[in-house]
Formats: sequence, structure tokens, C-alpha cells
Amino acid sequence: MSDPARRSVIEAFGIVGAAQLLIRIRGVLLIPILARGLGAHDYGVWVLVVSTVGLVSVVTMLGMPQALERFLAGTTRRDDQREDFLSSLALAGLATVLVVLPAVVGARAWAVAAFHDEAVAPLIRAGAWILLATAVNQIVLMFFRSQREMRAMSALDLLTGLGELVLSALAVRAGYGLDGALLALLVARGATAVIALGLIVARVGIGVPRLRHTRKYLAFGVPTVLMGLTYWVVETSDRYFVGFYGTPTQVGIYSAAYALGGVLVFLRLPFMLVLPPFVYQLWDRQDYHTAARYLDASLRSYLIVAVPMAFGIGILATAALTVLAGREFAAQGGPVVPIVVAAMFCYGLSGITGLVFWLQKKSRELSTLWLLAAACNPVLNVLLIPRLGIVGAAVATLVCYAIPTVPCVVVYLRLVGRGPDVPFLSATFAGSLLMAALVRLLNPSGMGGLAVAVALGAGAYLGALLLMGGRRFFSFGGRPA
Repeated sequence: MSDPARRSVIEAFGIVGAAQLLIRIRGVLLIPILARGLGAHDYGVWVLVVSTVGLVSVVTMLGMPQALERFLAGTTRRDDQREDFLSSLALAGLATVLVVLPAVVGARAWAVAAFHDEAVAPLIRAGAWILLATAVNQIVLMFFRSQREMRAMSALDLLTGLGELVLSALAVRAGYGLDGALLALLVARGATAVIALGLIVARVGIGVPRLRHTRKYLAFGVPTVLMGLTYWVVETSDRYFVGFYGTPTQVGIYSAAYALGGVLVFLRLPFMLVLPPFVYQLWDRQDYHTAARYLDASLRSYLIVAVPMAFGIGILATAALTVLAGREFAAQGGPVVPIVVAAMFCYGLSGITGLVFWLQKKSRELSTLWLLAAACNPVLNVLLIPRLGIVGAAVATLVCYAIPTVPCVVVYLRLVGRGPDVPFLSATFAGSLLMAALVRLLNPSGMGGLAVAVALGAGAYLGALLLMGGRRFFSFGGRPA
């Protein structure tokens, strides 16, 4: 790949990576704000509302964000950009409104019918409005992502995350409780959507969408709805099973542990946000070799950070949960974190390697893999949660993330025409084991102890990796010869 192209990719990774790191830190900071401020029960309810919004939005979006990313990346004419964006927004917006209006108007009836409790009605209304703000937010952010404007996309994403953090903290501190925490989500997401819409309209203008490419967008997008649903089932449905077999308090404890283990996801996001538009254009120009080099370099970059980070979070799980959420959360949630970390590692691995399906426009095949994982998820939850509790839910999650990961890796290796880089993998895992042993020996407690352990562990890993592999492991641009 050329030096300008390489610099462009590295710069985009840096921008998105920094933004996603801050957003993940925001997620960790929300644990003490909500878990301590609301208590385990109300925190569990908050998680269930947010999870339900995520589920419904997958359906009402009709796969438009994915279609925008795939097709708008190659569109340069202002009129075409305006038509494609407004058409996607209109389709997704209409589908979302058809869900929001009945939920808002009939909230009391839904509350009585589904929960036998009118007190749930305000939660249904809040969730409905958050759903609308979320749908618009996802469409407008995808516009900037498809145009490879990572600064704008990252700034807006960061604005949403920090807005949710600050407003949630203010609402809980002021005593508004669960209602205030949900309102904070609505205001933060809605404000970002309005700002982003203004920026897009200023660039491409406004008009009446003619829905010219509707058939193409729906043909590509609708199959991804099924994959989105399977993602949701694998990632989120366990909260409902934990609540069914247990209590909202257990949902809160499990969710706090999941949030800590899910920090590893931030490593996946820069690749999934930055890489697709670049490799799509290369692939469409039939520059398959360069596309493969981007994928190979990205996978090695992910592994070199994700492997030690997974070991570190797993070792420090109980100590970190004690600091963030308290002993009640740490005692029950500590064993959950390492299992969730392993699942998130698989998620990142399948995301990068699974891009080979998108390159070949085989979204249905990838959807089938995730459908299989989703089908296994409820079965495993029903079998494991009554016997193992929230640890069983974590094990079910790990197995289901592993199911699509294995075939994604196999197909990826066939496409790039290379086997596993054994020296690189050996050095990465050996350095991570050394780091984990050191952190275990330190046995830190408290915020200061955790910071020292992280710093020393990172230093030990980097030193070991440099001794075993040298600087060649840190080069971006393909496997060294």
C-alpha cells in the first residue's frame, strides 16, 4: 500500500481509537454512577430498558446504516449523496415512528397487558423516545463513516457518550433516579442527532427523497437485520434470562461485570469503523492484494493489544469491580468478567476476519453464522443459568461468540492465502502470560494499586515482546518477510 494511503489509515485508526477509548472509559465510569447511585435493582431495570431499545432499533432501522456504509462510500456526487442519505433516513425513520407512536400513546395499556403494573408506563414512553433518537443518531453517524470523515464521526460519537455520562451523573446526583438517568440518554442522543443533521444538510442540501435506490438498499440491508437480531440475542438476551430465573438485582450485578469485560470491545471498534470503507474501495477496484494486506495488518494490530488486555482485565476483575461498584458486585460478578473478556476477544476476532464476507457481498452467509449462534444462545441460557447462575449466562455468551468466530477465521485464512503467523502468536501469548503472572503476584487493591499494576504489567509485556520479536511486530502494513 502507498505511504499516503497507509498514513491515512493509521491517522483514521488513531482518531477513532482515541475516541472509542474515551467512550469505553465513559462506560466504565457509568458503572459507579448508576450502580452506586441507583442500586443494583434500578440499575438492572435501566439495563433492561436500554437493551430493549437496542433490540427494537435493529428491526426498525431496516439495515439502512449497513447499506449506507456499503454503497455511499463510492458515491461522490452531491445530488446522489443527498438522495441516498435522505431516502435511508426516511425509510428507517418511518419504520421507527410506526413503533414509537403506539408505544407512547398506548403506554399504559402495554404496561398493564405485559407487566400487570401501570407504574411501568413511564419506562415504556421513555424507551420509545430513546428509540427514535437512537435510530436517527445511527443513520447520521453512518453518513460520516461512509465518507471516511473519522474526525467528524468520532467527535459526534464522543459528544453522545460524554453527554450521557455527564447528564446521567447530574440526574442521579440531583435525586431524579431511574427516570432522570433515562432522560439523560434521550437528551444526549437527540442533541447529537440534531447537530449531525444540521452538518449534513449544510453539505448536501435538503429535498424530498425520491427513494430511487430503495430496492438496492433494502436488498442489501434487510438481510443484515437478521444478523443484527442475532448479534442482539448473543450479546444482550442473557439479561432477560438472568432476570427471568433471578431478580433485577442479579441483572444489575451481571451487567456491571459484563460492562467491565466489555471494555475489550473498544479495540474492535476502530477496525470496524475505519477499515470497511478502505477495503471496500480496494476490493471494488480489484486490488485484492492490497485489501488483503490491510486486513492482515489490522488483524495483527488487534491481536498485539487485545491478547494482553484480555489477560489483564481477567486477572484484575474482582479488584476493579470492588473499586467501581462495591463488594456486592465484586463478590458475584468477579468470576463473570474473565469469561466475558474471552467472549469479547472472539467478537473482535470475528469482526475483522468476517469482513471477507462483506467484501464478497455475502451478507446472507455471515447472517447464517450468527443465526446459528443466536439459536444456541437461549438453549444454553436455559440449561446453564438455573445451575450456574450468572456465570452460566457468561459461559453461554462465550460459546455463542465462538461459534461464528471459527468459520470466519477459516474463511479469512483461505482468502488471504496465509496460515497463522506462529512466531507472532507465540510471542504475543508468552508476553501476556508473563504480564499476567506479574499482576497476579502484585495482587493490587484500590485505585492506586490497580494503576501501578497496569503500568508494570504493560511494561513487562512490551519488554518481553520486543525481546522475542523485535520491532517487526509493531509495523503496520503487512506481515514482515
